[in-house]
Amino acid sequence: MHTTYALLPLVAFLSLAEAGPVNRRTPAASAATSATTSRASGDLQTYNSGLGSIFAPAVTKSGNYWYTNNQQFNFLTEALSRSCYTQMDACQLKANQQGNTPFAVSDCNGWQIQACLNSGSGSGSSSSSSAAASSTSSSASSSKAAASSSSSSAASSAAASSSASSSAASSSKASSSSSSSSASSASASPTTAPSTTTAGNFQTYTGAAGGVVAPAVARTAFNTWTQSGNSYNNMYTALQQSCYAQASACSSSSATFDHGICWGTQVNACLDNAYSYSNTYSTSVASANFAAATMARTVSGDLQTFTGALANIPAPAVTGTQYHWVEAGRSGEFYNLIDALRQSCYDQQDKAGAAGSAVNWAFELSTNNIYNVQINNCLNNANNVVANWSPNSSSASPAASASASASSTSSASASKSASASSSSSSVAPASAAATSAPVSSTVDVAAQSASAYSASVSAAAYAASIASVASVASVASVASVASVASVASVASVASVASAAAASASAASAASAAAAAASSAAAAAALLPPSGWSAASTACIAEGSRGRALIGASLASSDMTYQKCATFCEGKGYNIFGIEYSQECYCGATLSNGASLSLPSNNCNMPCGGATGAICGGSNALTLFVKSSALSAGTWSSDLTTVNVALPTGWVAASSVCVQEGTSGRALAGSSYYDDNMTIGKCLAYCKKQGMQWAGIEYSRECFCGNDLVNGASLDRIGSCDMPCPGQLGTTCGGPNLLSLYKDTSLLYTNTKVGTWSKQGCIQEVAGRALTGASLVTADMTLEKCTAFCLGKGFAFAGLEYSTECYCGNTMANGATLSAFSTQCYMPCAGDASQNCGGPNAIALYSTLSGVALIGA
Repeated sequence: MHTTYALLPLVAFLSLAEAGPVNRRTPAASAATSATTSRASGDLQTYNSGLGSIFAPAVTKSGNYWYTNNQQFNFLTEALSRSCYTQMDACQLKANQQGNTPFAVSDCNGWQIQACLNSGSGSGSSSSSSAAASSTSSSASSSKAAASSSSSSAASSAAASSSASSSAASSSKASSSSSSSSASSASASPTTAPSTTTAGNFQTYTGAAGGVVAPAVARTAFNTWTQSGNSYNNMYTALQQSCYAQASACSSSSATFDHGICWGTQVNACLDNAYSYSNTYSTSVASANFAAATMARTVSGDLQTFTGALANIPAPAVTGTQYHWVEAGRSGEFYNLIDALRQSCYDQQDKAGAAGSAVNWAFELSTNNIYNVQINNCLNNANNVVANWSPNSSSASPAASASASASSTSSASASKSASASSSSSSVAPASAAATSAPVSSTVDVAAQSASAYSASVSAAAYAASIASVASVASVASVASVASVASVASVASVASVASAAAASASAASAASAAAAAASSAAAAAALLPPSGWSAASTACIAEGSRGRALIGASLASSDMTYQKCATFCEGKGYNIFGIEYSQECYCGATLSNGASLSLPSNNCNMPCGGATGAICGGSNALTLFVKSSALSAGTWSSDLTTVNVALPTGWVAASSVCVQEGTSGRALAGSSYYDDNMTIGKCLAYCKKQGMQWAGIEYSRECFCGNDLVNGASLDRIGSCDMPCPGQLGTTCGGPNLLSLYKDTSLLYTNTKVGTWSKQGCIQEVAGRALTGASLVTADMTLEKCTAFCLGKGFAFAGLEYSTECYCGNTMANGATLSAFSTQCYMPCAGDASQNCGGPNAIALYSTLSGVALIGA
């Protein structure tokens, strides 16, 4: 997102001479009073002051994104921070142009930027303003608060707000209790607040500096938590926002106490409690919720009677009649009731699994409850329904009735044919109800019928059918003639019978040819379709966590290999599998724990439309792959991933899937969101930002950075399994998991500069982290800074704000090697491919190692 950076163009900065450190923290004695501005409706930026009448740009929301200064952001906190830094850059430029009077550069990048970032700490005048406040105040007030706020996924970030009404209410509470607050700092320590023990309140933190309690948090539905009228989709976010609302109201309280506690020790203690409580939420509560997770069946004629419904997700309704069963939400019909009911159970499982994955398997949506308990209960219920169902339970379909009628008629005709075939001249008395249609037309119909059924009836049956119909036609014709006493027609009947015999002979020959063709087709149906190959493991077990093939699907009672191949190829998939005789599934890879290394012995069910061919079995798939994709090396050896050609310079990290940071984003440099995300898109984006690490999370979120920060490391690995929506078969992270890649072509990816080793991006806390020599130059590089500090005899070299170099032998003013910053996003002024820190953040290098480094 950060494409331009304001440098420090003073002539004094252009020389290589040593310069004193730039003070960014204390307003100069001669600093001009800030001007103020009013904000337009819809502007989420609440900081209204500006030195030199230079104000932070407006922050607005459109759709799912936030915008400031013509830049788009996925998260409100990023947009607000960028607005503040844009104001700082313009302010610094004007200060330089005016010779640092009436305000100085140190005012712009010191107290004003901090005031802008901290503007979220106070109560807003509207819910949107408060949203901005709660999103940004954490990062400005304490690194822990910021980290917690930024660690939520894109899906929940937009909801992370605390309303003005909650702040006002808390303020009022603080005001009313101010008389009981002590004036000393000691007495301002958090005290027990009985109101936090209200029944149904999940906010268990009892600290209440100044008498201001953390607002209550209630659970109103599955995965819906509310506090102060705002709803959130996970407990931790709701508890977190309750902590921020408390800190906001506390800091604006009129009570006499040390207000520094509010955004200091208290908010951190509250956040620690939120994190601990949300991760250890009672399993007995989860069990109770699971037992209560039921839903009444309301669809008329629904034979899916299973009422279990984790996360209020019911098994889809199953309706229809014998041989014509339909599952709600799925196209096509099922021939067998059991198949429709089982599919309903599996579809419920898949939806519940998606919901469980989205909340990291929280509460009752555990993998055991979804993939073991509920699915087995549903399948057992399906077996019971089928065992107690009979055709009389529902009316037969018109097609079935017609079929039954045709069957009885055929039997009657055969019987008449047998009695009439002994002699053409000896005709039995005709029934009064006999048909009087012309013989020639009846024979034509018989021939057409034989042709129509040639794909499913044997050649002998064809001949018998024609002879039978011809005989019936003879009898019918004689009966008709007898009724008008026309004996001469008997000869005609005999003649017609003779013609019928000739036709039957011709039909026999044609039927024999058709039978041969049918046999060839049947043999072909046993082979893989053209362009497809049987998988090296021809029969695999279904996935342990859901469907092995998660693409499109088709159910058909006349399933064949070709039908499934045609369907999946038309949907753009390179793998298909058939299960339970008539179920066709497509996919780009094997998913949910399925693999070629997990074969099954259950492929024993015949294909519904191809005699002799096997179409899987119970929880087992007969598997085929596209031959061209196989020869192109599309997949890994077990078909679980698609091999991706990475852009030049990029490689998968040594730990290809890592966990998010423990206190914030692992990659905090830049980010964006794309509903059609691919690995290539994310890598190209991070390349453009000039950042060496790229990580994709939760299918659609791309993050970039030059360091893994906030507690993240290559040692904290995970199992990424969420698909990239823009490229079938590829993996784009998971919940709080990053698919991680590294650009080896960037110079600063080399973590060593001569004898200097990179230590990361370090936050300056209460003053300069390195207080030795310093240098400011418009052509700063890593080599220039480390050479300068080495020449001065120092063991640490830190680069800050693109042009600044600082040296020292120890970390000072509260800075530590473990206090990482997320603001090292500025390129070196003398080499844009290198990173030279950022505002109040230093890219730190050292000649020390081991114990010596730790001791510094």
